[in-house]
Amino acid sequence: MARYTGPRLRIVRRIGTELPGLTTKTATRRPYPPGHAAAASKRAPKTSEYGVRLREKQKLRYHYGLTERGLRLVYDRAYRMPGDTGRNMLTLLEARLDNLVWRSVRP
Repeated sequence: MARYTGPRLRIVRRIGTELPGLTTKTATRRPYPPGHAAAASKRAPKTSEYGVRLREKQKLRYHYGLTERGLRLVYDRAYRMPGDTGRNMLTLLEARLDNLVWRSVRP
């Protein structure tokens, strides 16, 4: 199973919110996005609707430690289930064994 092994705090800084499933570190020392131009920029450009949805999808991926394909498989399974697809998807993600173990260990 592939998982992200790169700099995790960089992802937290890029997304702009804390992801407990990814890392326990916080971006309080450097609250701006990573990159050379990000520190010099005083205001962030307006994010499009596509960008907002993409960022939310990436948060979900990094929080649950999924690849793009794994997330797609969970979505397809949730779509075929009766009821709201979003709630079904979260139910499936929360029922995964790695998530259950992580939640039981975490205080």
